[in-house]
Amino acid sequence: MDVPARLKWRKEKDRYAAYPTATDRQERYAAVRLYNAGWNTDRTPHVRFESWSWVVRWEGWFLETGYWDSKQGAADKATEAWWRCVQSDIPRDVDMEVAMIVARALVMPVPNSLFSEDAKFLQKVNWHLHEVYRAEIAAGVPALKNMSEQLSAELFRRREAGEYKEPEPYQSSPTFRRRRRR
Repeated sequence: MDVPARLKWRKEKDRYAAYPTATDRQERYAAVRLYNAGWNTDRTPHVRFESWSWVVRWEGWFLETGYWDSKQGAADKATEAWWRCVQSDIPRDVDMEVAMIVARALVMPVPNSLFSEDAKFLQKVNWHLHEVYRAEIAAGVPALKNMSEQLSAELFRRREAGEYKEPEPYQSSPTFRRRRRR
């Protein structure tokens, strides 16, 4: 495996930091700072020790931290972690996607990829659609009514085919709420 490129570290007030991206420096960085330092008095002669903490962070994607016994070692670990983390897949923001699909429902057609999603995703879209446009769907606005019918038909087809099972509704037991007799 190739040695990853060194990050460009700069000294700041209380840490060393690297900013591998050109934007959002507060949300995308690698940093190293002195965590603990002192003298180990369990040994004779006393030995000086240091502990450095490192962090790599990209808000909404990854956050990894650790400790090392030298500044250079901590910087090397942070550099390795940065390059490993940026090679990982970006997490999917399902709530944002669902909100965008529902927000665009009146002005854009349903995305072709919608019906290739799993049943939980389709349920979320259907729930949000009915929460936002309940009255419009009942009034028969064509775009919304069509989308609602397509979602319901797809979820029904998946239940019938056994691809998806409707979750059981919550039922409380009769002993759950007993009334105190007087």
